[in-house]
Amino acid sequence: MNDLSQYRLIIFVCTSNTCRSPMAEGLAKQWLKKNSLELTYKVQSRALTEMYEPAGSPASEHGIEVMRSVYGVDISSHRSALLSLEDVNNAEIIIGVTNYHSRYIEQKYPDAVSKLYSFESDVNDPWHSPFSVYEECAKTMQPLIDKVLRQITSNIRIRK
Repeated sequence: MNDLSQYRLIIFVCTSNTCRSPMAEGLAKQWLKKNSLELTYKVQSRALTEMYEPAGSPASEHGIEVMRSVYGVDISSHRSALLSLEDVNNAEIIIGVTNYHSRYIEQKYPDAVSKLYSFESDVNDPWHSPFSVYEECAKTMQPLIDKVLRQITSNIRIRK
């Protein structure tokens, strides 16, 4: 297990951690690197359930291809994982890709409420959809990620 103590951990959460949250993780890592913050923050992504995809599943094929071909981001090594109490405790920021995800986390982990963020609008699930739907999903998420990361990193910098 990686030592997270030297980083400020940001976790993106979606339903199965095979579509939206790994794509968000990839886009966030790209944003942090572009803004010279990749040594300050570590980004992960997690699932709320194994109901649709078991833990350890790879990112969706179309998600991998969209991230690679459109954004130059490689998420091919991603494997899904369930959000755990340890993740919640280690995270400084937890971002639900929909309000439902954030509310679920808040109900299951009430102490996490101060760490929870949501995108300003819900991101539709492209699960088992054509490539174009994944492409639209990433296109929708990118400005939402940019906005929330600008907010988070400016808030955290102020607290240093």
